[in-house]
Amino acid sequence: MLTSACPGWDRYAEHMLGHPITLHLFTAKSPKQIMGSVVKDYFASQQNLSPDKISHIIVASCYDEKLEAL
Repeated sequence: MLTSACPGWDRYAEHMLGHPITLHLFTAKSPKQIMGSVVKDYFASQQNLSPDKISHIIVASCYDEKLEAL
């Protein structure tokens, strides 16, 4: 199993190292993605809103962090 907190490394592995390596990549969501799901679901239920009406925004220091949103 291969894992990294850097979405850029994951993207590099997928595009440059190929199928033999990507078979061993860890596929769980990142902590930011998990927190986004929890925040949207919890806040939506507390405010009686649809989760589609809520935006969750993260300010990150790394340009590759945007890859997690895609």
